[in-house]
Amino acid sequence: MKKISMQIMVAILLLPFFWQTVRASQMAQNGMADIDPQVTAALAQDSSVRVIVNLVEPENQFSKTATAQNIASTQQAVLQELPNADFKLRHQFSYIAAFSGEVSRAGLNKLSKSSWVASIQLDEPTTISDTSSLTGLQADIVQNNYGITGNGVTVAVVDTGIDLDHPDFSGRIVAQQCFTDGNCQPYNTNQSANGDDLQGHGTNVAGIIGSSGAVSVTTLGFAPDVDLVSVRVLDADGSGWLSDWVAGLDWIYANLGTTPVDIINMSLGTYQLYPSNCDGDQSAVASITSQLTAAGVTIFAATGNAGSSNSVSSPACNSNVIGVGATYDANIGGITWYDSGCTDSDTYWDKVTCFTNSHQTMLDILAPGALITSSGMGGGTSTFGGTSQASPTAAGVAALMLEQNPNLTPAQILQTMQATGVSLTDPKNGLSFKRINALNAILTQTHVAIQRAPFGIINQPNTFTAVIEPFNASLPATYTWKSAGFADIVVTNPTNKTAAYTFTTPGVKLITLTVQYASGQFVATSNFMVYTAPPKVVYLPLLLK
Repeated sequence: MKKISMQIMVAILLLPFFWQTVRASQMAQNGMADIDPQVTAALAQDSSVRVIVNLVEPENQFSKTATAQNIASTQQAVLQELPNADFKLRHQFSYIAAFSGEVSRAGLNKLSKSSWVASIQLDEPTTISDTSSLTGLQADIVQNNYGITGNGVTVAVVDTGIDLDHPDFSGRIVAQQCFTDGNCQPYNTNQSANGDDLQGHGTNVAGIIGSSGAVSVTTLGFAPDVDLVSVRVLDADGSGWLSDWVAGLDWIYANLGTTPVDIINMSLGTYQLYPSNCDGDQSAVASITSQLTAAGVTIFAATGNAGSSNSVSSPACNSNVIGVGATYDANIGGITWYDSGCTDSDTYWDKVTCFTNSHQTMLDILAPGALITSSGMGGGTSTFGGTSQASPTAAGVAALMLEQNPNLTPAQILQTMQATGVSLTDPKNGLSFKRINALNAILTQTHVAIQRAPFGIINQPNTFTAVIEPFNASLPATYTWKSAGFADIVVTNPTNKTAAYTFTTPGVKLITLTVQYASGQFVATSNFMVYTAPPKVVYLPLLLK
């Protein structure tokens, strides 16, 4: 493999939302937009309907800024032809060749004749929300039923920064630092102690991990009580250098004593893809990630969005980094991802995205990443899609696991995620990978046992106590005690988790305890010896030769 400089330029693994349905492209070429039959049917029943207007794809741009400007000008060209009475604008996207709003019959007719419009679809906002990811991975049960929210865990977001004033992170950004090529604020230096976001990607990523949902319940993160560290290594255009994020990792490692980071998320990567482990190609990355892992820090990184079936970007190709690929969060229809040049003709929950860089050994796990609504720069919300969004989903689930069991190592976190995940097949190469499940990962760490005396005597009460680790024993649950010859003892949410039995005959007695939580059942058994009288203790003489 060709060696490359430490100044490899990197870009965030964010796919701008330039998509269209396959048929929409064909219809636009004929000068007529494709109208979703559901839109026509809805307008037959009402005077207006919520729609998403998909525009003809923009010309390819090398700069994200130029792409956004192209989209904005196209949006404006279409909107200025629509009177307010015919169309009420709801959302004008920045990186999506589309806008949404409420259209009348007359407005629909005008839109259908526009040469800039590719298709008009019924607006279904519930299908493009981060809430689907929470419920799909059962993290809502972990949060609501078990009270596990990432409390006491610290996650570093190595990205474009985090919006420091966003209500979703109020009081929880505990440290910050910037390493960019002449773009660190406030004086455009190469380094500063300012981790504020100037691009938006890092804020979205941080929200997936740990948004409190203060702005909108749709932006609630997987671990809403985590502390966050903002390490800005990408500039206002979302670009940077490998050496910048190596410096960021080095800073995290140097400050573990004062800011004990538990998890690092890196939704970024090199343009170059690696078909095999890249430790030898990037020694600095291998060195610092090895030191961080040895210190107990778990590192997640996006595998990239080029749609490769046998290679990933760095740092996901590093042996000390957990590479994360993306699945769809919901059914969003047929979609073309222009940066990767791939099309998914249909989409649904748990489908592996066509843009995910895949590899037999370097793609470790899958998580929802398209499309994810989360916190947005400027105090609002934003919607993105890519392996950039899958990686923080995994990081958020890891934060839940570490609150429950702080002693988990990076290797144990990955092993648990893989062991408890759902097997999915990547159609690009036919390989199977595990899509993580938050509840399953939490439940495997739970242990129920019965504490008791070493033996019992007939006609005397014997007490048995439930011991649950590492869960807080006060969590809502039903305790059922069973023993032959006795009625079941069933108690809900007991303050005293004990059961007492008085046996009238000697012998071995079996005690069974079942602890039932909202979505998890744990069983413990104990063989208990009962005597007629206390057994005699016989002392053997010590024989000396």
